[in-house]
Amino acid sequence: MAIYHCSVKPVSRSAGRSATAAAAYRAGDAIADERTGQVHDYRRRSGVASVDIVLPAGAAASLAERSALWNAAELAEKRRDGCTAREYVVALPEELDAGQRRQLALDFAQALAARHGVAADVAIHAPGREGDQRNHHAHLLTTTRVAGPGGLGAKADIEKSGRNRKADLGATRLLWARLANDALERAGRPERIDHRSLADQGGNDREPTPHLGPSATMDMRRAQRTGEPAKTERAAQWVAVRDNNAARRRRKISFDLADDRRPRGVFAALLAASAGSAPHDDDGCPKPPAARPRGPGMG
Repeated sequence: MAIYHCSVKPVSRSAGRSATAAAAYRAGDAIADERTGQVHDYRRRSGVASVDIVLPAGAAASLAERSALWNAAELAEKRRDGCTAREYVVALPEELDAGQRRQLALDFAQALAARHGVAADVAIHAPGREGDQRNHHAHLLTTTRVAGPGGLGAKADIEKSGRNRKADLGATRLLWARLANDALERAGRPERIDHRSLADQGGNDREPTPHLGPSATMDMRRAQRTGEPAKTERAAQWVAVRDNNAARRRRKISFDLADDRRPRGVFAALLAASAGSAPHDDDGCPKPPAARPRGPGMG
């Protein structure tokens, strides 16, 4: 099932981060930072499915080179706490093939470039070997300054102080949902994603799962590999919410089936269970009837 994820966060010196390091890591590339002299070399990392740089119309061609782009971004900021890039992380629908996922990520980058006048560095990451094999996702690093004929210029409007950050985020999340749903429709897929919160969607009692983050994700993978319980609080919360949502789905299915007025086979058992005459398992779901012995020739 296609899932919705679109998060936005700054790459800021105040947090000890740099655009050169972030770009090198996400692209599996090597970048020498001209401001600090540090070399960020991640060419040996695995899992990078594709990388692309997207520029707005009229931008200097030199910005299409990754090292030049992000060194320009670092050199343009003079403040010690300057924000040198902005990162967008989106979940790519596993219902699409590799080419369709890449095109979707590029469509998003091109939309951001056209809307804000910024350059975007797109890296698609494949699912981790020990993680969920549906977890195709893209990292988009955008400049905080407008990319023009002379290189990086003034701060993009979306980066200026006084902006309504909540409204900006809402517009970005809506943009991603529309592009992803358009891609699913073109691919002939019935799945759709929704950028709204579960509360705003209405009629949905599913509890939102907490964001894991790197350390909790590693803990989850260790737990899945070893069969031991998760150790971090965030991972344990995620497991609890997942299990609660699964129980809700099972109960809803049992109630929906019990409403069916054709009491045959499992429907009959579920209908009887709804009246309290069938055994239930630990989470309140009626147990299916035991399989009947089959005679010779019965398929």
